[in-house]
Amino acid sequence: MAFKRLLHVSLAVAMSIPLVAHNASAITQKTSSPRPQTHHVYIIGDSLTVGPELFASLSRRVAKTKNWKSTLVNAKVGRSVPQGISVLRRAEFRTPTAIVVALGTNDVLSRPEASYHAKVIDQFMQAAKGKPVLWLNLEFSTTRRDWRSRGVRFNRELLRATTRWTNLEIADWDSFYEPKGPSRFSNDGIHLSVSGYRIRTSFLVSQMNAWSKRLRGGSTTTTSPVTTTIPLTSTTTSIEIAPTTTESPTTTTTPTTTTPTTVPGP
Repeated sequence: MAFKRLLHVSLAVAMSIPLVAHNASAITQKTSSPRPQTHHVYIIGDSLTVGPELFASLSRRVAKTKNWKSTLVNAKVGRSVPQGISVLRRAEFRTPTAIVVALGTNDVLSRPEASYHAKVIDQFMQAAKGKPVLWLNLEFSTTRRDWRSRGVRFNRELLRATTRWTNLEIADWDSFYEPKGPSRFSNDGIHLSVSGYRIRTSFLVSQMNAWSKRLRGGSTTTTSPVTTTIPLTSTTTSIEIAPTTTESPTTTTTPTTTTPTTVPGP
């Protein structure tokens, strides 16, 4: 189905967040000091990030943790790692910025050769220019053994990359997610049900919370440009839904809480 639908949502919460933060600090002063917010966070993904944003308000969930100075989610259906690199190169970041990556699925579908994975991961890390990176690894349904074996190879190369890039950490979605009941893969073996996307959102928020503590400890090297287009206390989401050129389906179904829901392409 050839179509392109651009959904750009700017969640302007600059006026409400300061009030909430002020009240929270008044309550917690008696017991503990507010957590220091050391980094802005930029989340780059494909349709497996579009799902958490549409069905579980990922950006709002991250902002509510108050672990980050600002949050931006940039998710596009069909996005590959090279396309994610282009996003990095065009972006202007606050200092310092941490990057969450949820990419690789489209690369696995379109580029099965083993040598490609390590190369494209290294290219992304080079483009990150020393910023801390948290990368969600891949998981496919057991019904798609061909894609699952490619995902295993990608995950293996991602793990090996941590030995070359000290600023790279992995969020092990592959080990964590166990599809069952309403929380399951859709028929394409890639996308998730609404319940599955909510679980993915909770997993990502939890991983980011732990990661922010490590960053506050100063264990990860960070360097970034000093310019920015991100408001200090805002949560911004950019979602683009477009046709995919991979082997994945291009149909969209109406979301429910009990049936699998797909968006076009990973």
